[in-house]
Amino acid sequence: MSAFQVDIKVAMQILKAGLLYFALVCGAGFALGPLRILWVVPRFGTRMAELMETPIMFIVILIAARWIVRHLAIPSTPSRRLGMGCIALGFLLTAEFTLVLWLRGLSIREYLATRDPVSGTVYYLPECRSLFPNEFPNPSGIYGILSRVLVLTIGG
Repeated sequence: MSAFQVDIKVAMQILKAGLLYFALVCGAGFALGPLRILWVVPRFGTRMAELMETPIMFIVILIAARWIVRHLAIPSTPSRRLGMGCIALGFLLTAEFTLVLWLRGLSIREYLATRDPVSGTVYYLPECRSLFPNEFPNPSGIYGILSRVLVLTIGG
């Protein structure tokens, strides 16, 4: 097998992993979205509903990343896993800024203007976390701190 064929095989493996990662995370998000909008928002408000959904999506991201890395045997080289995360994040943001905005009848500017500054920021943190598949957060790092803040926010 030539070096070119190996490069193509690696690129296809990363693409396949990224698409599967996107499909699992996006599928979970599309399943949770209507539940959040129909049942949680009327009871707790938009900010609290999005803050309540964030830890669930964070867990989905971690489980999906771990399963895909193991199932597809993605090597632990940062470039391959970062490639997988970038592909997934690219598709996720594309889907969000096209399909979701189209369904809601909003422009990107209107969408960003209507985002709550607190929950909107927290909402995108797990999506940024998806760039680093299968790297579990350090409890003293930013995600450990974020999870404690979310628990205090939701619990308080």
